Parts: sequence; structure tokens; C-alpha cells
Amino acid sequence: FKSKNEYYPSLWLNQGKTGSPLANKNARLAVTSCIDRVNFVKVRAKGESVVAKSLVGPSSVMYTTRGFSKFSPKAARDFLAAYKAETGATSLTLSIPADSSSASQANAKFLINQWAKCGITVNMVVEETAVIIAKAFNPTVPFAQQQAYDILPLLLFEGADVAFNLPFVATNMFPAGSTNPVAGTFRGVLGGLLNLNKHLDANVDAAFFAGQAATTKAAAKAKYQEGTAYLQTNGFMTSIQHGYYTLFTTKKLGGIGTLQLPEGKTQRLITNWGIDWTGVYKK
Repeated sequence: FKSKNEYYPSLWLNQGKTGSPLANKNARLAVTSCIDRVNFVKVRAKGESVVAKSLVGPSSVMYTTRGFSKFSPKAARDFLAAYKAETGATSLTLSIPADSSSASQANAKFLINQWAKCGITVNMVVEETAVIIAKAFNPTVPFAQQQAYDILPLLLFEGADVAFNLPFVATNMFPAGSTNPVAGTFRGVLGGLLNLNKHLDANVDAAFFAGQAATTKAAAKAKYQEGTAYLQTNGFMTSIQHGYYTLFTTKKLGGIGTLQLPEGKTQRLITNWGIDWTGVYKK
């Protein structure tokens, strides 16, 4: 049995952290324009992934290349100059975490060296994975400070639909006036915690929530693509490479990948939180 589920790692750019330069659009675009994705895939992924041309892959209903930053050191330096002119800053200095593995640190170093060539200084913060996650999703502090890093490499986007991706881009996964029965409990505790970009832009919500409310697939797709284009055009986040999970199993097992959901679809067998063994049995 073979199953594929695409995944889309992202670089989340924190706008909310106190004093963050990434509150400025030109600073964000400087960062997203100075990433040589082709060489990253060649050198760091050994050619085992696909160069990103969007935040998500072509199979996703969110897919569009509109506004996605292309690799251009000149454009990055121009954006950096515009950022300095607008803010009076003399430099752009940011942080990016890496865990204790040599691969994670090498990935971060590859990007840090690229950004340096565009005049952007990024410091690596080496911490255990559990610490990074705790600092990225910290419910004990106010909304703007819940994400501790300026640039956060993290795999959260995946799949062909928008259901799993939406909470990570909306300002609050439970909008004001939500009829969701758990909204009252979780709006303040969890609603904005997953918004790793820490933005407060209602245009993002408007596009994605309109997609959810659309009555046709075509209308929903148009709105989701509008939301993705907005995130890309404004440099809220970016992606470098895309890949997919594959699972091979023995024919001695049955029920793999056949679990039916209430709406008639089948459950995703492999996701970034693990493998779904529900309904699997030995023949």
C-alpha cells in the first residue's frame, strides 16, 4: 500500500514581537527575496524535495504563485534600503531558531549566509525542539509576545484542502461572533495562539473566511487563492521546499487508508502529527 500527503514547510515572519523589524513590509520582503530555493533544495535537501513556488503545492486549493517572492539579491537589497529609509534603521538584525541536530543547524546556517550577502544579519538561536515549540506557542504571555523568534522555520501547512492550514494564518481561529460552540472557551486561550506571524490584518481573515462560507468549490478556491496571494505579496511568510509523506506496508494488514469520515471522505493516513492506524487490522 502506498499513500502520499503533501507537506509545505514555511518560514513564519513574526510581526508582533516587541520592536520587531518585521512589522515593516519592506523588511519582510527583503527576507523573502533573499532565499536561493533552488540551491537549498540541491544542497540541503539533496534534491529530494520540490522547489517552492507558492506557500502550498499545486494540489492545494490555496495554490497560487501570485506575489510569491522570487530569489533576487538586488530586489532584497532594494527592499532593505526602503526599510531603512522608512524607519531610520541602520541595519536589519533578526533571530532564527535551530534545534540541537546538525541538520537543523546546517539548514539555518545556509539561510543565514544567504541573508548576509543581502545585508541582513540573522542570528541562530540553538535550543532543544521542545523549548523552541514552547517559545513559539506560549499562552502565558500577551498575544504579541507568544512567538519568541523573528523567523520561525516550521512545518504546519499540508494537504490539498484548507481546514488544517487556516488556524495558522487567521488573526484568530474563532472570529468575533463565531457560532462555534467552543469559541467562548477557546477564543482568548487558543484562538490567536496559532497565528505565528502575529499579524492583525483583517484582509487575511476576510479572504479565508469567505472561502469557508462560499457555496461553490470555484468560489471557495478563488477566495483561498486570494488569501494566499495576500500573504505572499505582503511577505507575511514564505516557503522554500515542498515534499510528501509516503507509507509502504505489508499486504498482511487491511483497512489502511480506508477509514470513512462523516462527509464521505477518507481520513488522511499520514500527517505531520503521525500515522492514523484507526481501523487497521491483521488479515
